[in-house]
Amino acid sequence: MKMTSTTRFFAILLMGTLTMACSKDGDIGPQGEQGIQGQQGPAGPQGEVGPEGAQGEQGPAGAEGEQGQPGTANVIYSDWITSPFTFDPNTVLGWNSFIIAPGLTEDIKENGAVLVYGKSAGDVVYQLPAVIFGRNQSYSSRPGSSYNLRLIVESIDSGVIGQPLLLIEFRYLLIPGGIPESGKSAPVDYTKFSYEEIAERFNIPD
Repeated sequence: MKMTSTTRFFAILLMGTLTMACSKDGDIGPQGEQGIQGQQGPAGPQGEVGPEGAQGEQGPAGAEGEQGQPGTANVIYSDWITSPFTFDPNTVLGWNSFIIAPGLTEDIKENGAVLVYGKSAGDVVYQLPAVIFGRNQSYSSRPGSSYNLRLIVESIDSGVIGQPLLLIEFRYLLIPGGIPESGKSAPVDYTKFSYEEIAERFNIPD
């Protein structure tokens, strides 16, 4: 069908208008308000615990610690006790008396150590048994019945003691059995220690 001149005119005009509308950008509008943040939903249920992982390799052994001090919790020692001897040394060859040792149990008698020390007026300490040749005196001790410690003094020769007793105070030390020496399984022979070594080892005050 043939277009009339009027129809062709309006078609050209319409195309020009559309071309102008598409070639011109419009101004950017203002930014809109931020929307309201939604509420957080409820937490989901906790998942099941996963299986235990394989055990890791054992780490290297640490350095060995220093040797500790010997324990003293079960060691019993007395104060210095005034001598129980009250006899006249000019009239007897020997005498025995007793001091009470409440911690002296049958187990300590059989398996432990019972140490007894005597001290002179000059603060010289002797471990019993002790022989004092200059005084013609021999001192010893042994556990008695019950909780008694028997102290014995005798002349060295066959005559009377004849001189004042040298030892005027006594002290005992009770050590339970089963306290091994460091690095050894056998019990210690405490009779081989001096009084000073025993006092330092077990923290015994003078």
